Amino acid sequence: MTPPLATVGLTEREPLAAGHRVKIASRPVAEIIGMPRAHAVEETRGFMKFVIDAETDQILGAALLSIDAQELINTVALAIRPGTTAADLRDAIYSHPSSTEAFNDLLATTVPAGERLPAGASRSTGRCRSIPNPGRRRRRALSAGGTTGGRCRRPARTTCWC
Repeated sequence: MTPPLATVGLTEREPLAAGHRVKIASRPVAEIIGMPRAHAVEETRGFMKFVIDAETDQILGAALLSIDAQELINTVALAIRPGTTAADLRDAIYSHPSSTEAFNDLLATTVPAGERLPAGASRSTGRCRSIPNPGRRRRRALSAGGTTGGRCRRPARTTCWC
């Protein structure tokens, strides 16, 4: 199957049926600028979706229909363990270029279940919109403790595309 499909944990309906409040992070792969491998090999079909507990920020489940989904799902399965939050996965530093970089952008767009975020917007962390790769010098400055100009609340130690 191209692109591959991988799922782990609960679907959006299961925790809602049990009365839990959930947040959803969902985006088409083509809109995830922070997923350079998909764009490099021109395989931008598919989507990624995370189901997150609204109170604890615990990842409850995910469905990935994207390039490298069969490998990405292993990282998500580890993140479902108690004590790991969606913010932990969002703020992690991933190798570049890799498909796991998509978690940085995707998990910055969580919204309450039933709502949908407009394409290209982010809400949960105050991050500004992603723009195409600004170059190696900017990324290096950020990962070395540089600033993001005050527009972004994301820790400067992580790669930020604002």
